[in-house]
Amino acid sequence: MAAGARASAQGGAVAATTGPAAGNVATVLRRAAPALAPFVQLRGFAAAAQPALQTDMFCFQCEQTQDGTGCTTTGVCGKTPLVAGLQDLTMYSLKGLAAWSLAARAVGVIDPEIDTFINGSVFATLTNVNFDDARFVEILQQADAFKARLAAAVKAKGGAPPQGASAEELGWGAAGLPHPVSWSVPKGAGAKELQRISRQVGVDARRRTLGATLAGLQECLAYGIKGVAAYTHHADMLGARDPAQYAAIQEALVFLASPAAKDAGAVLEWLLRLGGVNLKTMQMLSEAHAGRFGAPEPTQVTLSVRPGPCILVSGHDMADMDALLQATEGKGINVYTHGEMLPAHAYPGLKKYPHLAGHYGGPWQLQKREFAMFPGAILATTNCVLEPPKSYKDRLFTTNEAGLTDAWGCRACV
Repeated sequence: MAAGARASAQGGAVAATTGPAAGNVATVLRRAAPALAPFVQLRGFAAAAQPALQTDMFCFQCEQTQDGTGCTTTGVCGKTPLVAGLQDLTMYSLKGLAAWSLAARAVGVIDPEIDTFINGSVFATLTNVNFDDARFVEILQQADAFKARLAAAVKAKGGAPPQGASAEELGWGAAGLPHPVSWSVPKGAGAKELQRISRQVGVDARRRTLGATLAGLQECLAYGIKGVAAYTHHADMLGARDPAQYAAIQEALVFLASPAAKDAGAVLEWLLRLGGVNLKTMQMLSEAHAGRFGAPEPTQVTLSVRPGPCILVSGHDMADMDALLQATEGKGINVYTHGEMLPAHAYPGLKKYPHLAGHYGGPWQLQKREFAMFPGAILATTNCVLEPPKSYKDRLFTTNEAGLTDAWGCRACV
């Protein structure tokens, strides 16, 4: 458009806003002003209060999440905002540790202890696994120690350290927050300070900058990683390890902390790839179970009870079940399964124990009622535990990645 035409168009626009029609509009607005004032004022209040309207937490990891949209005050599972934040920060830190692990792999350094730690720590962030804030602080501190160990190994081999993108390149995170590759727990920081930092990296922060669709796709991949890591960890505890599985999980974690994850198509490709990794993981775990306990076979399971001392085992860690059955053999203690531990009765190597007495109760979500009625000790082995009421909290024990604040826990039961 020529300069004269632009001026003419602009002049016409000005005339239109100062003519009779504009006068009518101005009159309507002037008359409506008293009625509109409260809404304008309310909008101003809302804008000013926006920082204070941030939710205490945001988690939509499970299908039971509040209103089907996300838990914002306390998890339906009982997870506190403190634990939710520490879990978000744990995943953030592990993306950096995974990057260092891949850099070490590139120069021929594979650290099985760190591989196991990454999978176990990812597993701990799954729904209904661990509610102990102190445990996540320990995980974050241990991740820093492992980063330093891998950095030294990479340097000794003359390898290149991993590079971390900026918050601007990632599309999320705070401008001053280091990338997971170089982030570490601030000196002297406790759980509350770490929770404050977690607000910069959680899914809610990413939803605000990336949008619900892309952030949702990324989170879908994160949850897929959690599932694969959990079952790979189970296989590991049974002695089945495949370096390629560990590398794939670490590559997926690193991808989520890279600018490439801003491409929805790339995230979808990773979701499909991770599905293939999971198929391999399930095969590996199935073969590990069969190799250790024999091929599962149809088995009749009693729902009745026997007199005598008893222990109830929930979750699906068959290695923990095996360890418990061995420890209680010949001691007059009856062991019962609950929830997802029911398949234990199908394995010849487990059902051979005469004190594997039967199955008690229904699914895991009914545990608060059923555990309260159970007269013995209760062992939670995996992602099956809810915050317990006082009626049985002193009888509830956890193993390995599972954990509760102020509850009995065994870190290495196998």
